Amino acid sequence: MTNINVLKQRQTYIYLLLSLISIVAAMIVSIPDNPPGIILFFISSILFVLAFTYNWKKPKLYIILLISSVFGFVLFAALHNVFEVIGKGTFWEIIGGFFFLLAIFLCPAGIIVGGIGSLVKLYKQKNK
Repeated sequence: MTNINVLKQRQTYIYLLLSLISIVAAMIVSIPDNPPGIILFFISSILFVLAFTYNWKKPKLYIILLISSVFGFVLFAALHNVFEVIGKGTFWEIIGGFFFLLAIFLCPAGIIVGGIGSLVKLYKQKNK
């Protein structure tokens, strides 16, 4: 492995570690109905998405992330509602809660990273 690959791998691990630290801090602060906990959890989800996207070079990849996150939000919100109705008091209600968390935390993080990343990469591409 070259030096550059090792540095990029370390940066990925740093983003993942910061994401984990932010999740632990959010759980210590408490997430339900607590804005600081919700903000920490949201920061954690942004760091998680950044861990896998920070080294993308083309704006097209960020645009795909943006579009898929928007559609994913709609899909996961609908699946949350379906599983909540179908599985009252069963295992399926837990699956509905999982889809709710994906729709509320991961998809908005993908929208933010995809939108900002595509704008930055397009700007850099135009200035070259």
